[in-house]
Amino acid sequence: MKPFPKKQFYDMQTDSYEIKNRVDSNDREHRETLVQLRAALDTWIFETGDLGRWPEPPEVVASFVNQMHDWFDTPK
Repeated sequence: MKPFPKKQFYDMQTDSYEIKNRVDSNDREHRETLVQLRAALDTWIFETGDLGRWPEPPEVVASFVNQMHDWFDTPK
């Protein structure tokens, strides 16, 4: 299975099945919307003190990854 891109942005009005990732689109409307959404996310992170901008240390993530493999019986 191919991994999902780290950044995804879809035009849900014209692409409800999320086929074409618009994150790198040159369309002015897409670019403006993406800038607005990124600003809203930055505001949310700042106002709430959300720590999501920093990745979890690998030793914290490892136990959750192993647990997911156990739940879904996938190879580790």
